[in-house]
Amino acid sequence: MQSEKSLKKSQLIKTYSRAYKTKANNNLLYNALIYATNKAGATVFKTSKHEFYPVGLTAFVVLGESHAALHSFPENELVWVELATCTEDINQDNFFNMFSEYISIHCKIKLDTL
Repeated sequence: MQSEKSLKKSQLIKTYSRAYKTKANNNLLYNALIYATNKAGATVFKTSKHEFYPVGLTAFVVLGESHAALHSFPENELVWVELATCTEDINQDNFFNMFSEYISIHCKIKLDTL
């Protein structure tokens, strides 16, 4: 049985999220999520995605330190990106910058943060 002290420590997860305006396609968004988690210093355990018909994407990356996820809303040209982590070793600013940079380089457009 876990002590109360260790249980409290295990619940310290910080969550960061940003929304972007973009016309990027599902593959580009998925690859950007994976790229950003790797560049931010996260330990990637598993990736997965679900593509909605006719449009839309939900994707996640299971990390040794928690998870990253995205949800796209192409009808509104929006994507919501989240990083949840239980360590200070992952730089959330670097994560979001790398996500934006990947889209900008491969799509030749700049992401607008909402």
